[in-house]
Amino acid sequence: MTRRPIDPRVGSRAHDGAAAADTAAADALRAAFSHWATGVAVVTARDDDGHVYAMTVAALTPVSVEPPLVLTCIHNDAPLASVLVPGMRCAISILGEGQKRAATTFADRFAVPGGLLIDEDAAPVVADAAATLIGRVGDVHDGGDHRIVVVRVERVRVDDDAKPLLYWQREYRRLQPES
Repeated sequence: MTRRPIDPRVGSRAHDGAAAADTAAADALRAAFSHWATGVAVVTARDDDGHVYAMTVAALTPVSVEPPLVLTCIHNDAPLASVLVPGMRCAISILGEGQKRAATTFADRFAVPGGLLIDEDAAPVVADAAATLIGRVGDVHDGGDHRIVVVRVERVRVDDDAKPLLYWQREYRRLQPES
């Protein structure tokens, strides 16, 4: 939520109108992006005390092949956001179509892994993910109510037979080949 300075010259109705317009714009943007089909991934990290943080994301973008960089966006209020600082080891598990449970579990900000995570190359990852990217946080940028986290990828594992888990119109979906 953005705080606005109080201006005694502006009545509450004008402020309420602006807030309503902001809410309407945010709702319209959410509705528009519900028509954008994305893959589903889980970003994980372990802090210095050994606590594991994990979060489902749909915002995952390859940035560069040389050097290997990807970016993801993490809400500022998510517990994971405070852990993803430059130099922190992290992993991104790209989920396959049979991993809706992991996607749903880690969409909860206070998720308990419940056997869904394993250690791979000293990083927590989702077991049997379609692909796994392990690396370190390179840069973190302001992105409004999110942080744009750029990860320098050090290791990649891919299951060539896995089919992706998709997210479209606020539901998890499976890829259907054209007939």
